[in-house]
Amino acid sequence: MIEVGILKNFDSGVYKASVQLAGSLTTYFDDINVAKNIPSSALVVGNYVIVAIPNGNPKDACIIATWPQGSPGGGAGSFLDLSDTPSSYSGQAGKVPRVNSAENALEFVRFLLAPAGTDWKNRTYEGWEVVDTSTTYTVGSGQDFATLAAAAASLQKLILAAVVTVQLEEDITLTSQVLFQNMISKAAGRLQIDLNGHDITVNHNGYGLYFFGPFEAWLLDTSGSPYGSIKAGASAGGSTYLVRWRGANGITKWIDFDANSKAIAAMITATNTAQVYLHSGTSFSDTGGAGSYSHAVQATMQSWVSSNVIAGVGADDFEIVNGAMAIDRDGHIHTEAGEFTP
Repeated sequence: MIEVGILKNFDSGVYKASVQLAGSLTTYFDDINVAKNIPSSALVVGNYVIVAIPNGNPKDACIIATWPQGSPGGGAGSFLDLSDTPSSYSGQAGKVPRVNSAENALEFVRFLLAPAGTDWKNRTYEGWEVVDTSTTYTVGSGQDFATLAAAAASLQKLILAAVVTVQLEEDITLTSQVLFQNMISKAAGRLQIDLNGHDITVNHNGYGLYFFGPFEAWLLDTSGSPYGSIKAGASAGGSTYLVRWRGANGITKWIDFDANSKAIAAMITATNTAQVYLHSGTSFSDTGGAGSYSHAVQATMQSWVSSNVIAGVGADDFEIVNGAMAIDRDGHIHTEAGEFTP
């Protein structure tokens, strides 16, 4: 049996209360138990309560819920009083509650699509979010994301109608591939990785930064000279590519790609109809000794690369295969069949 009442008294020491049944001036339950999962801060005199009376026996009655008059079911007590929530709001500004990975409690996390000070238009289609306000997320210890991999895992299923920047706050070493995917660029929308004066070291044999389109991905450094580098680490080998664009469009600006004396496959590879422009602020170097890398740029599978920094065709400039094409600074066209001058 369930009854609705009004709380008349509560003793937090013994966790018992007195209740007047709603609609009755004479019917009271005194000294009845209160469920321990209800925080004492929610048991305000005058609140409505729900009283469970097993088998209609008042001696076994217990208050199982409470809420303020005029606000059924809400507002009773503090969110932090619950047993499965964080214990403090300190340091959680701008964050929202989310079910944790163990699916047994709530935690505070940054709401990536509504950071403080922005006005997102909440338009979604089958889980895809339209991003139409530019924003910046930082990477490093104590930042929005601890690692580039964490940023790549979170920034997905976005329709980019504005610029989303992932900015380094410290040097980063990649010991495995970091894959940015599940994004679509619209109009001026793009993802850009801003080295911000820091280096990315690819310290494994494989792809470093990997952009899997269709979207636009820029690599740049907005900090001013000296600019950061994307370079090979000690564990980089003959199958290492520092950056890969697949089915994505890319621009490199104010960044140095450095083979770092490692015999890597290529610094940049464009594949599967990717389109990459090497801005005049892009440079290629080998700090230990020139020529240890196989190629600066590889283009394959109907991709094209337009370079404002590579002139002519050196042995380690371009590798062009499988229907791809590159245009160098002098306007020469490079294909698998050779170099052509329009």
